[in-house]
Amino acid sequence: MQAHNLVNLEMEVGRVCETRCHAVTSLMQDSLRHITEQALALSPGERETLQEILLLSLTALTETEEADFIAEITDRREAFLRGELPARPFADILSERRKS
Repeated sequence: MQAHNLVNLEMEVGRVCETRCHAVTSLMQDSLRHITEQALALSPGERETLQEILLLSLTALTETEEADFIAEITDRREAFLRGELPARPFADILSERRKS
């Protein structure tokens, strides 16, 4: 008898979760649609700024990653200034990337 009640409870919880998930998804879709409409009404420059903000939000570094990145860049800069790292003209680097 208890196993039967547990199965019924699990089924009910599943239905409630499915209903709530559908409601949340529907609200999110409405919000997304509204935000998209607003974003498309922006000027090209504003849309470009928004794009950069959104892309940065997807690739944001943790505090540790940012600290590690800054330390690495600082180390490389100091090595370059000491003559330990070679430098190449930026035009050459761009040219190579365009060929590949």
